[in-house]
Amino acid sequence: MRLLVIATDVWGRFGGIAQYNRDLLEALAVDERIHRIDVLSLNPCDDANNSKIKVRHAGGNRLKFVMLCLSMSLRREPGILLCAHINFIALARMMKWLSGLPVWLQIHGLDAWTRPAPSRERACRETDLVTVVSRCTRHRFLAWSDIDPDRVRVVPNTVQLAFKPGARNSTFRKSLGIELESSRMLLTVSRLSHFDQYKGVDKVIAALPNVRKQYPDAIYCIAGDGDDIERLRSEAKKHGVHDFVKFLGAVGDQNLLQVYREADLFVMPSTNEGFGIVFLEATASGTPALGLGSDGSVDALLEGKLGIISSAECLPQDICAALAKPWSPGALSSETHARFGKPVFAENIQRVVTYLHSEFPEHVGLRTHHRTRKGQHSLLERLVELPRALLAVGETRYRCSLQADRYRRNLGHHATLAHDGRVYCRVRYVGQTTKQRRHPLCADGVRGDAALVPVLERAFRSF
Repeated sequence: MRLLVIATDVWGRFGGIAQYNRDLLEALAVDERIHRIDVLSLNPCDDANNSKIKVRHAGGNRLKFVMLCLSMSLRREPGILLCAHINFIALARMMKWLSGLPVWLQIHGLDAWTRPAPSRERACRETDLVTVVSRCTRHRFLAWSDIDPDRVRVVPNTVQLAFKPGARNSTFRKSLGIELESSRMLLTVSRLSHFDQYKGVDKVIAALPNVRKQYPDAIYCIAGDGDDIERLRSEAKKHGVHDFVKFLGAVGDQNLLQVYREADLFVMPSTNEGFGIVFLEATASGTPALGLGSDGSVDALLEGKLGIISSAECLPQDICAALAKPWSPGALSSETHARFGKPVFAENIQRVVTYLHSEFPEHVGLRTHHRTRKGQHSLLERLVELPRALLAVGETRYRCSLQADRYRRNLGHHATLAHDGRVYCRVRYVGQTTKQRRHPLCADGVRGDAALVPVLERAFRSF
């Protein structure tokens, strides 16, 4: 079985989605039924260091990414197309039209909670399998999507084996700006972008004065960086707790584990969390966690078994209750790994692969030649779909048509295959001035497929 994966971020990138993509691809690579995974990433990324996984990226260039995906659809022919973000689902639909591949959509959270644009909604409806990270996300997705609920499965996040309990370090605490060893430390690990204000950092700052009435030594540490820091500093000053709120900045992987261990309570009262992998990292490190009951945090906290499920109104009281409760770091870590560890995640992914094998047996193998067989599309027939594909992904500035070299006429959906071995791809850029380029495409088997990628790239770079 072969996979073609389109993703936003993978190796070398930060954030929960990038981490989930890495965990997912590593679990897929372990499955013996999968012999190759081609990953196309929009943003720059590192190599996978896995012989099964080949990674290519577009360097953040959206047009280059679209052309890379469409060209791979035409020249490769893997068994399954994995769309690792719902923002790419319209592109995945075009790739499905070009190649006939079944589409597996991975959904992470907030982006799939509300009804998207009509083009994405139609593309979601035609998806063959959807996996989501939490029951909340599944419920929100099915509320607007017409897809069969049986095709939507929950595959929760996993946590790395490195996260485990350990001893606290007074020297490390002082490096964080915590003078007293006995101080009760509240912790949040999050991006501090104005787009991520739903994480609830300002809610914890507002609750801190009431928490300090019961625990005068309580301090609040925030690990993360972003453009919202100044607003949060102003919030701390407004509530009179600026001396007790520590902004740690971006914490590297080598220090993140110890930061979790130093905390007495991990707090993230997010309202739009798809799952919240940071909850797992905290509890696996032996630190109890607190979240709200209005999003995917409920699944991450095992409905309260790994911490406290609170509400915005009761946040100060619940923080105090969590600080007063005796927690067992070893028990928290063991329960987290037992429910969300790597082996459990691998079993969940193996079940998904088994489903794909049983539902799409004709697609799990790679077709090794390019001759047209009954029920398959030749290279020329697939090329005539290219204009529709470009329009569907939003590249409205470009118009593309194909002409037969011998007859000099446009090829439609019922185009004849009689040609002299060359097809012209005519690309027009519609802007203040209209430009036109004609590029020859060789369409005679393997050589034609291999030549298609650089030709398409040259066609669009010429404008």
